[in-house]
Amino acid sequence: MSSLPPVLIGMTSIRGREKALCRTLDTLLRQRPPQDGRRVRLNLFLSQQPYLLDEGFQSVPSFIQRRIAWSQGRRIELECHFVENVGPYRKLLPLIARLTEQQKENDPYLVTADDDTLYPQDWLVRLLDAQDTLQCVVGFRGRRMMVKEGKVEPYHRWIKHDSSLTSPHLLTVPTGKDGICYRLSQLHAAVSDTEAALRLAGHADDLWFKHHTLKLGIPSVLLNPSLSLEFPELTASGRRIRAKKPEVALKSLFLTINKSGGNDAVMKRLTDPAFYPLGDESQ
Repeated sequence: MSSLPPVLIGMTSIRGREKALCRTLDTLLRQRPPQDGRRVRLNLFLSQQPYLLDEGFQSVPSFIQRRIAWSQGRRIELECHFVENVGPYRKLLPLIARLTEQQKENDPYLVTADDDTLYPQDWLVRLLDAQDTLQCVVGFRGRRMMVKEGKVEPYHRWIKHDSSLTSPHLLTVPTGKDGICYRLSQLHAAVSDTEAALRLAGHADDLWFKHHTLKLGIPSVLLNPSLSLEFPELTASGRRIRAKKPEVALKSLFLTINKSGGNDAVMKRLTDPAFYPLGDESQ
């Protein structure tokens, strides 16, 4: 068995997004694999039971079955698993739960992807290369918390456009759409407490994951200096959203649940002065 750290991609989806998911899977299955010859496991986590916007899948859709068969023996192999429906946490927590002891010892790369994005072919290797170089959590897009008078400022005031976002920082928060790469060792073990996650963070999974990298003092870095730089997004019907052309976007947990200050409420519950760097960052 290889002693190289495994590369595992986790993602989830809900009923109604099948056409977008199909296109997204194709971009992930055609990623440029690591140069060292490692295989990559692409794990899709679905659920049968309805939950929030998700009506649930009763079986694995045929388009997924075809892609699983196509990927067998290739450098990037697709697997589909049915898990408890805990919303967006299915990107990462089932991935951790399925790790063998050998995989844990090898400190795997854990990469999250969304189901509504067209990823460029170098997406994966850019995340892995940045992890190896900078030894911190890596995302393409996100924000940096602003702190004033020892308190985290409201979410809408966080830094979204600044060249400094491309340098590692404890207060930088990668956000999920364009992908995030963790190492298992960069996540505190309590990240897997699903009951606490839903109670404290609701469906702000990115904030929950950030909280558990901060517990270990792990900084994060963004590969893009602006939130406006993003990979193409898809509608539920699988059509690409054009920047200047209004489209009906996918059902979004952020828009339907985390809007109207939801993230601020989550931060109030999560912020712990014992390990959050709360020196004044607002200057």
